[in-house]
Amino acid sequence: MEAFLVSVLPMALKAAIQLGVLDILQAAETGKDGDDNRLSAMEIAAQVQGRTTSLEETASSLNRILRVLSNHGLLSASSASSTGTRYGLTLSSRFFANRDLLASLPHFVLFLQDPATLYAYSKLEEAVLHGDSTFAMAHGTTFYSLIKQNHVYNQAFQNAMSSHSQLFMTKLLDTYEGLQTIRSLVDGNHIRYPHLKGINLELPHVVANAPAYPGE
Repeated sequence: MEAFLVSVLPMALKAAIQLGVLDILQAAETGKDGDDNRLSAMEIAAQVQGRTTSLEETASSLNRILRVLSNHGLLSASSASSTGTRYGLTLSSRFFANRDLLASLPHFVLFLQDPATLYAYSKLEEAVLHGDSTFAMAHGTTFYSLIKQNHVYNQAFQNAMSSHSQLFMTKLLDTYEGLQTIRSLVDGNHIRYPHLKGINLELPHVVANAPAYPGE
């Protein structure tokens, strides 16, 4: 069952990110007193923006997504007879909250679950039989050509790369001490170890939109 239902999980996670569910649950952790800051599907649905159907119908649909995530350990769940199942974040799902924060993983999920990305995977069989890349078969062009043409997809890709890099580079710098003895480094922002002499090699369109860092 898991083998052919595995695609449901990332789609459920994508929906939760887009609906702001994980951010709502994170806000509940800091905004409530007491040990159990988990919320019911109804309480979460009441805070979802853009709803055009009834609160009850939204909560019913949302609860199915929440159950998928909790069954895979991405949400905690506790049953209460009066309010039904209540959900909260787990250690894993915290990495998918804070969509506005680049040093997190929501943007990486949104890029991998983008229709343009998923369509390329649908061409795996044809790629084996006839050669060429799945992306070229799906879109009639290369990946980098498409992101030049499609601004929305390009932004999704850039956000995914930036968030992934910032998250893992932050963890690397917090735990790895080897950079203390290096004198010269290609690609560096000169902040954590100002004694380094750095040369940042990047494409023009990346440099044009890159944040400014102090340093030589």
